[in-house]
Amino acid sequence: MVGKGQPPKKPEDRRYPIQIRFSRLEKAKIEKARIKKGKKFSAFVRDAALDEAENVLEENGR
Repeated sequence: MVGKGQPPKKPEDRRYPIQIRFSRLEKAKIEKARIKKGKKFSAFVRDAALDEAENVLEENGR
């Protein structure tokens, strides 16, 4: 059964855990927004961070 499954990912495509700490108030705000979007907490935070990064890069001409 060799050769089944996904091929290995490139190093730049691999995901790795990052610890981020939120205050209770910050987490509550994120949780309310996350529920409205219908996403998991980590996916919501990741997407928000990526959106902000893209906005900053666009403002500064990449």
